[in-house]
Amino acid sequence: MENYHGQSQVRVLVAPSRSGTTAFMHGIAHHPQVATASRALTESLRQTGRCDYSIYKYDGPSPFLFYKATIGMSDRLGCTYDPFPDNSSISHFKPLFLFRDPLQTWESWKRVGKGNLDLFVTAYKHTRDLFLRCREISESVRCLTYECLGESASDFFPKILDGWEIPWDEKVISWDKELGSETITHAGLDKVRERFEASLASDLHRRIAGGPKMFHLVKNEIELPGEEVENIEDELRAIYTQITALSTAWF
Repeated sequence: MENYHGQSQVRVLVAPSRSGTTAFMHGIAHHPQVATASRALTESLRQTGRCDYSIYKYDGPSPFLFYKATIGMSDRLGCTYDPFPDNSSISHFKPLFLFRDPLQTWESWKRVGKGNLDLFVTAYKHTRDLFLRCREISESVRCLTYECLGESASDFFPKILDGWEIPWDEKVISWDKELGSETITHAGLDKVRERFEASLASDLHRRIAGGPKMFHLVKNEIELPGEEVENIEDELRAIYTQITALSTAWF
């Protein structure tokens, strides 16, 4: 829509960090009607201790703004912040919550040097609590597991976009752009883009950048101590099981 200019409709993905959200955003960035954004809330949180929600007031050439809100990893603020400015925004944003198997997610946190298990459990539970709160407010709220999406991306992405009222475009699941500068397309996020490209240079997203040019399932070899596995199973397995059941019902 080259002639479009106005307030974009916001669509939000919420997930614990390292849950496949970067690959998800990269796919959505291929859509010609969608601008993509991430990290703006956590950047303001890091600098001022509170979220600046002005990112959602996008007035530009795209009918839709997709925002990737990841929960975690470095400190308690980043593991407990609220990605929604108020309750009324939830119905408008139609958030989708994405959960990855907690053992896989924690293994990924540790592989990138984020090794605080208490913060991880806090972030995972906080994301669940956000989902339950949003579900009470709006029927448009959905949840999905990374594993389901990764195994059947061609089935799930059309349904996701339909729920977001975004026209389908095949490029969302068949990429022709390299992971990098065109993954975050919002015009006002130059510093965020620079930090993202720096993370690419550090090999943080090598399995996306070097893998198939589509959303695909990545499984880590679990090398966790037994007490960590037991802790995560006790604290988080029931949450993931609940999300899996709701994913099946909704999609």
